[in-house]
Amino acid sequence: MKLILFITLFSFIHETFFIKLKKLFVQRFWRDLFDFFLCCCFCFCRDKSRLVPTKTKTIWNQKSFLFPIFESIIKIILTQIVHIINPVKVSETSDLFFAQPITFESLRKAKDFSTKKEQITLVTTSFEEDHEIIPSDFQKLSYLSRSVLDVNSSLKGKKLPLIADILAKTKEVNRCDFVLYTNMDIAVMPQFYDALFAYIEQGHDAVIINRRRIETTYKTVNKLPLMYSDLGKSHPGFDCFLFKRELLEKLILDEICIGIPFLEVSLIHNLFSFAEKPLFVPDAHLTFHLGMDVMPPINKDFYWHNRSTFFKKINPKLKDKYALSKFPYAELSLPNRAVKW
Repeated sequence: MKLILFITLFSFIHETFFIKLKKLFVQRFWRDLFDFFLCCCFCFCRDKSRLVPTKTKTIWNQKSFLFPIFESIIKIILTQIVHIINPVKVSETSDLFFAQPITFESLRKAKDFSTKKEQITLVTTSFEEDHEIIPSDFQKLSYLSRSVLDVNSSLKGKKLPLIADILAKTKEVNRCDFVLYTNMDIAVMPQFYDALFAYIEQGHDAVIINRRRIETTYKTVNKLPLMYSDLGKSHPGFDCFLFKRELLEKLILDEICIGIPFLEVSLIHNLFSFAEKPLFVPDAHLTFHLGMDVMPPINKDFYWHNRSTFFKKINPKLKDKYALSKFPYAELSLPNRAVKW
């Protein structure tokens, strides 16, 4: 009799609870999956420029148990890097005459090599007179309209662009989650972009990579395999900057021009002030530069323009945001930090 009652009770509980619970779970899984798909379609149609988890959160039911899983997947799958460079037409006596074609080709090869090539956009901005040297397979953004000569009438000579103007051009690109800026004399290794995506997947919202330097004996594109194979030597300078698109609105760059010291100092202090989880990569084999010089000759007038701009206009606005723990070489002792900095 007790056995019969137990079987009857178990059958009742199984029918009314476990089967319904299983059915509800299955229905909820497919409902959430379908809702998520519709949400993604809606986001994409509504705003083709971005299909990101933050927007998905406002539309999809955040209480869904599947949401954290799909949110992580979206971040990895759909992250878009916009790599902007500033080509310039130069004479055959300039180092850039040999360096720029190598840079262009190395970017092409790195994008083709990447497992996420559809998430990489190569773009350029330049003055109108430099337009003709830009390869057709690079997306050309609008022309730059001013240079450092326009903001400082005491300067004479090179028409150097302002870094703020260059970075602002990335707003013309429809889909952009991370902005990447490198100097025109910086070539990259084939695994370069995949390494950046790996850093992003680790949660970093800003990455600064130091280059390696190799001999100037390589001067043609067909020597790229040899350049890749040359480990070269490390370099203390900063010339590769990746950061989250949202940080662009916070950067305080004023009238800093490119190609002159304190460009790097200004970008570093901004990124390590505003980024939540910045990363400094001092010695990876990801980028390289033709030439072994550590401190090349500089134009003193342009140098003092950038230096005074940083210390008088940028640093005062940033200094209350400095967190030593975020900055490069923070783990070193004070004397060693002073040497590195």
